[in-house]
Amino acid sequence: MGSHRGHRATRPPRRVRLLPTVAGLIGIAVAAGLVVDLTAGGPVSGMFTTAASHSSTDHPDRAGNVAVAAAATVVPGVRLARHVPTAAELDAKYARRGLERVGKGATQETDFKVSSFNVLGAMHTSTKKSAHPRWPTGTSRIGRVAGLLRSYDISVVGMQELEAPQSHAFASVAPQYAVYPGTSVGGTPSDNSIAWRTADWTLVEADLTAIPYYGPPVRMPHVLLRNKRTGRLVWFANYHNPSDDHGNAQGKRDAAVQIEAALVKKLSADGTPVIQTGDFNDRQEAACPMMTQADVHASDGAQISDGSCTVPMKPYPTVDWVFGTHDVSFSGHVADWSTRDREVSDHEMIRTAVTVAARTDQKACVTRTVGGKKLWWCPRTERSLSAG
Repeated sequence: MGSHRGHRATRPPRRVRLLPTVAGLIGIAVAAGLVVDLTAGGPVSGMFTTAASHSSTDHPDRAGNVAVAAAATVVPGVRLARHVPTAAELDAKYARRGLERVGKGATQETDFKVSSFNVLGAMHTSTKKSAHPRWPTGTSRIGRVAGLLRSYDISVVGMQELEAPQSHAFASVAPQYAVYPGTSVGGTPSDNSIAWRTADWTLVEADLTAIPYYGPPVRMPHVLLRNKRTGRLVWFANYHNPSDDHGNAQGKRDAAVQIEAALVKKLSADGTPVIQTGDFNDRQEAACPMMTQADVHASDGAQISDGSCTVPMKPYPTVDWVFGTHDVSFSGHVADWSTRDREVSDHEMIRTAVTVAARTDQKACVTRTVGGKKLWWCPRTERSLSAG
């Protein structure tokens, strides 16, 4: 019986699973490398290393030499402290720009009332040959002047025709006011004097300017006052230009206005406000050139606008004025003619409220906060205020 060899079923060829095997081997190698490097305490090398962390065995050249990479240096982060300048350092910095530190009061407006008042000289009353023979004497009338100043809370007044007897009397009846020049300057008449309430102001500087008059020039005053509340410096000037009582004096009045306007420009050049009071014995003839040449405006609304001079002529065209530079504003202008009815003077009492802008309103001022305190530096004046 012959043998019979059966046929085996054909099996599909066996596939070699290489990819998982290779991946596994790579994983084992990487793990082994990590263990070795971590055990050695060195940086992790291999496929996760950076150029800065390569060991000396990295990258041999063809000759077998090994280039050693520079080791990375780790620098801890440093927080730089920002320098905050002190007030003294800022003083020095801004001084080079022509600025000075100003006091707290420099941030405030300075408000007060001012008057221009021709008080009628003693020679013009109480004698048969005087202009007002039946009026009280000059010394008695000056008591009424002092009463008006107190009643209307006048802080600064420019007086004209304050003759020596009246000046002495004023010192007695109005002790709350200081006066310049009064009778204090030898050879200078007291007729044109400025008085200020000492509770409001401190005298910083005083001087006289020769102004054309009937005969020889007459020295007339200007004073620099410091306000005690705000520390603000303000110049005040007071004038009495000649009338036509001794002939046509228009030429002398015109010359006087030129001198007075030039003085305003000089005094205000460093930014200090200027206020003028006076009996100018002119209306437009005084106001228009004064406002044009000195760059001032008037308490009664007279001003230069678009090159034109505007001067109110109502209710009465007086010759008594209050002018101010443009950092000075006026309100409530009054020309009080009751002084004539009260037999105080044949001139009206001009009075007005004044507001002088805060010094820190100047565009050139700068401010910084130092130690939680806001400080200001403003353009330096020739007569600087002490900081504080």
